[in-house]
Amino acid sequence: MLNFSIHESWTGLRPMRLSAGTARVRNGRFCRTVGRCSVLLLLTGNLLPGTASPQDPEVLENVVVIGQRAPGIDPLSSPTPVEIIRGTALEAYGGESTESNLARTLPSYNLNREPISDEASVVRPALLRGLPPDSVLVLVNGKRRHRSSVITVSSATAPGSHGPDLAAIPGIAIERIEVLRDAASAQYGSDAVAGVLNFVLKQRPDAQVAEARWGRTYDGDGDRWTLAGHAGVPLADQGFVALSLERSHQAPSTRSVQHASARQLAAAGNPWINDPGYGYIDHPYAQTWGTPEARGDWKTMVNAGLPLGASTEIYGFGNWHRRTVENGFFFRNPARRGGVFSRGDEVLLADLSADPTSVRCRSGLEPDSGDWSNHVAAIRRYIENNPNCYWIGTQFPGGFTPRFGGDVEDVSYHAGVRGTLPDDAPLLSGWDWDLSAGMGQHSVDFFMERTINPQLLALGRELPTSYRVGGWSERDWIVEGSVVGRLDVGAAWPLTVALGTEVRNERFEVVAGDFNSTFVDARPGGLREQGFGIGTNGFPGFQERTAGAASRTARGAWLDLSTDLSEELFVHGALRHERHEGIGSNTHGKVAARYDLSDEIALRASVGSAFRAPTVGQASIEKVITQFVPDLGDLIDIATLSVDNPIAILKGAKPLTPETAQSVNAGVVARLAGFTVTLDGYQIRMKDRIAVTSEFDLSEGDKAALREQGIADADAYARVKFLTNDFGTTTRGIDVSAERLIAHGNDSATRLHAVVNWNQTRVDGTSTLLNAGETLAAERGVPRWRGVLGASHDRGRLTLSGRLRLYGPFTNVYYTSDLSSAREVGTHALFDAEVALRITDGLTLAIGAENLFDIYPPRTDARDGETVGLPYLRRSPFGFDGGYYYARLRWER
Repeated sequence: MLNFSIHESWTGLRPMRLSAGTARVRNGRFCRTVGRCSVLLLLTGNLLPGTASPQDPEVLENVVVIGQRAPGIDPLSSPTPVEIIRGTALEAYGGESTESNLARTLPSYNLNREPISDEASVVRPALLRGLPPDSVLVLVNGKRRHRSSVITVSSATAPGSHGPDLAAIPGIAIERIEVLRDAASAQYGSDAVAGVLNFVLKQRPDAQVAEARWGRTYDGDGDRWTLAGHAGVPLADQGFVALSLERSHQAPSTRSVQHASARQLAAAGNPWINDPGYGYIDHPYAQTWGTPEARGDWKTMVNAGLPLGASTEIYGFGNWHRRTVENGFFFRNPARRGGVFSRGDEVLLADLSADPTSVRCRSGLEPDSGDWSNHVAAIRRYIENNPNCYWIGTQFPGGFTPRFGGDVEDVSYHAGVRGTLPDDAPLLSGWDWDLSAGMGQHSVDFFMERTINPQLLALGRELPTSYRVGGWSERDWIVEGSVVGRLDVGAAWPLTVALGTEVRNERFEVVAGDFNSTFVDARPGGLREQGFGIGTNGFPGFQERTAGAASRTARGAWLDLSTDLSEELFVHGALRHERHEGIGSNTHGKVAARYDLSDEIALRASVGSAFRAPTVGQASIEKVITQFVPDLGDLIDIATLSVDNPIAILKGAKPLTPETAQSVNAGVVARLAGFTVTLDGYQIRMKDRIAVTSEFDLSEGDKAALREQGIADADAYARVKFLTNDFGTTTRGIDVSAERLIAHGNDSATRLHAVVNWNQTRVDGTSTLLNAGETLAAERGVPRWRGVLGASHDRGRLTLSGRLRLYGPFTNVYYTSDLSSAREVGTHALFDAEVALRITDGLTLAIGAENLFDIYPPRTDARDGETVGLPYLRRSPFGFDGGYYYARLRWER
């Protein structure tokens, strides 16, 4: 009789030994035997290519999935919707990163490229079911993964969100991703509002894989290459160590046109705009829009397990990752950029005398001139007569375009021991237990190039152009324990009981910028009072007053029950209580059920409550960004203040409180005409959602009050905003999937797969702190629906694969403060194709194209395109790089 293991690494259970011929995966009729369910699991979630063959031994191992702690639950017999995406499916096609490949595979998962969005271009925020990344819980091998250190204040799709960094996980280490599309706070704790992603790592002791990939856009830029390897090594008799390594590089791309002000300057005779030797701006366009550069990208992952006797095992896994991401900011006009070259309608000159209190450098010269030579000559004549005056244009006559980036480092480890209590144990005989602890830390060190801190003129006329502007660090640790077993309660079927407890701690730290990035000339009559910008232009260094660390501890306990009430009906319930230090307690529950109508059709439904506690970082973050404001026609500095900042309080800020949600999910699973079909509808009603407010103007009195509080850089704040619990939303949607495997014989098979998500979010009531543009972005900023249709055909050594990606209507909200910039965008279809040849039994060569027909988003109108230099819609869900071709060589055994 064939034996196999049901691996429950995500719960920490020991593998259970069941018979393939007689073990029941669950008691209902829809999926009675493991053999039957293994065929269904074959099809579930394997977006092609990458589907296992019917002989693949891994199919029989991967029966237990996320969302249930009862053994023997596969995706199709689960009472809640679960998608299984195999690692080989993620690595198929062009293969950019784990997060981008997941977005191309799973329609309910949206990941936009966010150029010139400060920290959001370093760690990209992703949305599941239209909800932000901190509403999605991420697990690795069933253990909670730490957050990133980045709070995406500048993001258009997820402002103020604080989620994980999935780009740190090497794709080659992933066996599969289990996607629970249901609220699960009652099972897994805070953050599991939209769902849960569980990354299950490879663990075969005999697996060896090596892969090389290279690709380029049709326009000839954006080169991307990846080298990756994975090796499993036996440890003692039955243990294993699985090692994964990935090295990659992403070159930048550009889809710009010339910035309007740069074009006007060149027409006026400024010789530096079109001079490739002038190194303070981009060429041939003064400002670049495109994919950021990602260099020095290293990813590692280790996964290990070692039995200690017949019923106990120690296990552990961890990762290390680093990368540097860099892209450009907006072009700084040498005539008009406020706080650097101009002050209102006057050329800004610095009074560098020892006693500047008289401020003798008010030239009265207008900043704009139709003739650049005459403009410069007039400034020079004034300076010749006033030698203590200085014009920054002397060093930057063609203006400058800052470069912004971040050095990212991510490290984590998790270790534990698990086993099965002996049969003669007094209370819990035969129960599985698990004790574990883990720590994860993510940090980003921001830097600026090709920019200045004008305040440094007080120390010398030659301004430095490179700065370390500070950083953020997030460190999370967790200790947890659980037991799972079955109780005979006198019914026809036993009751599966799982209970556990955990303690979590999160610590967020702000690291101050270097001296040059934070220096302020606060002398009476000094450069601050003269109207010069404060801090590094574009992203001021974090001040010492905002630096420091804060932490919070959360404790929780949970109970999980499930059983079959009849041959047809399976029920599941969960209850969890958590207490968050300084915030309070939350108790949430969930009930789910599945009913088999026949051997072909089953119904499933769930209802529950969920919550998300505000993070320490969200409560304490302060930063300044530079943003183009269309109603002013210029760039201004906007500060995001912490909720306890006096000015934020004056404008309405209050301490952040937990978000809460009510979730309902109902669906059907069926086998129809050879297809496996699932259809699930859902509603998530959230209250007290956390987001970034609209911008508030600061009066001179507000700035004076800030200075009195010792905030030396208060004059840098033109407008302010902050995070707040201010609004509720109702999200409704439908997920549909259909799959089929057609075996033709003669070593030939065809696989078909279709997944569609329709999603609609509405802001409930009227927000007092969000403007109409931000409300519109929350409701329509991502496609109303998305679909992925995949097919592949195997014949001998050749595999032909195709994938159609559909992006439904969305609204491109360019400026949330100006609804006239909003534009409705229709449906777009992108096609991916690949041809793979198995050269030998272990070596495969693939060539293909993503966005084969070179589809771009609609072009912007003349105002937006010419003003900022971007000819395409900025918020496109599929980017604006166009087509991409690639080659991939893979060896495995």
